[in-house]
Amino acid sequence: MRLAVLLAAAAWFSPPALAAQTGGSTHTRPITISPAARAEGELRIDGRLDEKDWASASVTDSFTQIDPAEGKPATQRSEVRVLYDDDFLYVGARLHDSGQITARLGRRDMDQSDSAWFAVLLDSYHAHRTAFGFEVNPAGVRRDEIRTIDVDDNTWDPVWDLATSVDSGGWTAELRIPFSQLRFSAAHEQTWGIQFDRVIGRSQEHVVSTFIPKSERGGVPLYGHLTGLQGIRPGKRLELLPYTLERSSYVRPGENPFRSYPDRALSAGGDLLYRVTSNLTLNAAINPDFGEVELDPAVVNLGVY
Repeated sequence: MRLAVLLAAAAWFSPPALAAQTGGSTHTRPITISPAARAEGELRIDGRLDEKDWASASVTDSFTQIDPAEGKPATQRSEVRVLYDDDFLYVGARLHDSGQITARLGRRDMDQSDSAWFAVLLDSYHAHRTAFGFEVNPAGVRRDEIRTIDVDDNTWDPVWDLATSVDSGGWTAELRIPFSQLRFSAAHEQTWGIQFDRVIGRSQEHVVSTFIPKSERGGVPLYGHLTGLQGIRPGKRLELLPYTLERSSYVRPGENPFRSYPDRALSAGGDLLYRVTSNLTLNAAINPDFGEVELDPAVVNLGVY
């Protein structure tokens, strides 16, 4: 009896078990290393990787299928580069495609449906628990989310820029992510967890830069590594996005003496984002424009009830 208890305790406190309890990474296969380079010149976010900095950046181009042929090499070539400066992280992806590129227009955080997609997932604290996701399709529709081991939360809407372009050889995505939207340590030299993720729409082929079998649970703890980040800071603690809104209604007032023609109105407001601490952010809206709230679409009921 005592021997069984000792064996159980040894198994519980073994390194793999401790890693599972603390969220540590337990890679059993090669880790993809993606070096980031500091940008020397200005980068235009136009969906074209034609600046000198992109040409000299290291390329991540080894991708493995998750679906449909799990573990097999990707059928289309993907080339991803990472740059950074004092304020932004830049991701440039050249996604070669010999067939028809499928793109869908839609709202932010729309379902992937049958569209092509590219995503970058950043474990910026390198804690093997949480990742920030930035996704884009060829039509420029964006998705963003916070991904944990168990849950994906797409209610997170950070401020970031992107541009895409499509040509006969494939499509290109260029992302600019402010460091102010991420959370990371104060170390001078940093290593982050990273995963590049691509979906080829017409065939629903799903490929990743660091292969994680579907039978393994965890995801974030098994990401590859983003290296080379030096001297970066979270950026400004306060962001204010003001807006003005003018409305005009050209409806005849008829017998209504309280309505003018045309009926005009002007309003203003803003969105406030304040980082209280490294892991606490205050979001506030001043005179919010409720016209931008996404409501459930109307449904016509043709039934008897």
